Amino acid sequence: MSIVLNGTTGITAPDIDVTAQTTVAAFDAGITLGGSATTLDDYEEGTWTPTGNGITISAGSANYTKVGRLVTASAHLSIPSTANTSTLQVAGLPFTSQTASPPPQGGFVTYTNSGLVMTALVLSASTAFTFYGVDGASVKNNEASGDTIRVTLIYYIA
Repeated sequence: MSIVLNGTTGITAPDIDVTAQTTVAAFDAGITLGGSATTLDDYEEGTWTPTGNGITISAGSANYTKVGRLVTASAHLSIPSTANTSTLQVAGLPFTSQTASPPPQGGFVTYTNSGLVMTALVLSASTAFTFYGVDGASVKNNEASGDTIRVTLIYYIA
């Protein structure tokens, strides 16, 4: 199948599988937009398991989507009641982030039931991220004790 725009073939995808049982179009050979650097041939969705730094974090859900080198990961985290003063850091992201200094990748907190205003920073060459307050200081486990946090992260892999 080809998609033609103004008389010019724009996208050629010979391996399309659309059946009555599914609404998925499979482009097994990738979508070529003009050269090898613009070929969409790496797409993946899945789940991941968040782990805490000195505490046991439970996750209501933790999902990711990877398109090429770009990963979007989200999680609904429950922080246990704790007096632990280690940095509130979560590991277990599905892919190791790219090496960068400073790390240009991060995320945002979409919900928390605490009074904390925070953001998230994916660490360089890591599968972990750290929460930071508006003052730039890392949030400690005990500061988020008993909280629910929903976070979305966007980062590049090597």
